[in-house]
Amino acid sequence: WSTKFPFLYDQGNVGCCTACSSNSLLFFAQHIKDDNSLTSRFVPSMLFTYFNSRALTGTTAVDAGSTLRDAIASLFKNGVCQETTWSVTRPISMRPSFAAFQEAQQNRALQYARVDINETSFRLALQNKHLIVLGLPVYRSFVLAPRGDVPMPSTSASTDPLLGYHAILLVGYDDNARRFRFRNSWGKKWGVVGYGTIPYAMVPACFDAWTILQATPDALSSNVRVLKP
Repeated sequence: WSTKFPFLYDQGNVGCCTACSSNSLLFFAQHIKDDNSLTSRFVPSMLFTYFNSRALTGTTAVDAGSTLRDAIASLFKNGVCQETTWSVTRPISMRPSFAAFQEAQQNRALQYARVDINETSFRLALQNKHLIVLGLPVYRSFVLAPRGDVPMPSTSASTDPLLGYHAILLVGYDDNARRFRFRNSWGKKWGVVGYGTIPYAMVPACFDAWTILQATPDALSSNVRVLKP
């Protein structure tokens, strides 16, 4: 599905990876067609979702990051407006305008679900056209990965230190290579035009996996548990 998106985020120095990945997930859930084409020019506002994610925990005054659950819950509660309505040039602590909130109600997640963190659940979700937002630890080797093909982290903390945690959007998988393909939010210069891969073996280290359901919850069989915000 990596070729289906008409836009790619670059979060820069802002800690809004959860907003970027969740917005991309919502866009896909809204616009995927039977012919597998994404035709809309709608680009969800990065800072609108980031503000509302932090509003759920009262941390809008600082660039404190947010959880994937809060990002998804904000898309359920508030939706998201267009980037042109609430652009990335706004201060991250500024509450979006009334007009932005009004517009956002037209672009909401109607139902979302947690995905069990295992290879089988991820593959099944992707087979059913449900992309997955995923939290994972980021080591130096992730940032420096040639062509975005992230290796398993080194056992040496000195040569491959843990840098923090990140959110990505899984968009596909390759059983031959035993890798999941993902969409990053670091612009087109990272990886292959903004996309990379992680090995199946990295899945146990991941956390907080979610999807937005287009139809009924059982589309992902028993591997998802439908939750309310």
